Amino acid sequence: MRDGVVEEEAAGREEAVALPVQFEFDSAEILPQARAQLDAVAQGIKMLPEAHRVWIEGHTDARGGDEYNLQLSRKRAEAVKQYLVSAHGLTAQRLYTVGFGEGRPLNGDATASENRRVQFRGA
Repeated sequence: MRDGVVEEEAAGREEAVALPVQFEFDSAEILPQARAQLDAVAQGIKMLPEAHRVWIEGHTDARGGDEYNLQLSRKRAEAVKQYLVSAHGLTAQRLYTVGFGEGRPLNGDATASENRRVQFRGA
């Protein structure tokens, strides 16, 4: 799928999982403390019907350029997908990634650290 199509489809989803996985500044590396969260998400995904798709949405804070942040948000989503596939055996074809860069801050403060995250949506 083209990124634009993926982003439009992901943007229309209302079922966000309120368990954001946080990242360090300028990093797509999964933090050790985030692994327990991802392990729980993986168990939840395994309970869903195989046809159920899961969107992994990457986000950044507003530090850095727009294009850089968009790429970083995509890398964060991909890192989480790879972890779920390699550590939990989830089928890669049911996991879709999308990056939103800095465009969707959580609390109105686009530079806040909680914006460096990955969230999940089901379809």
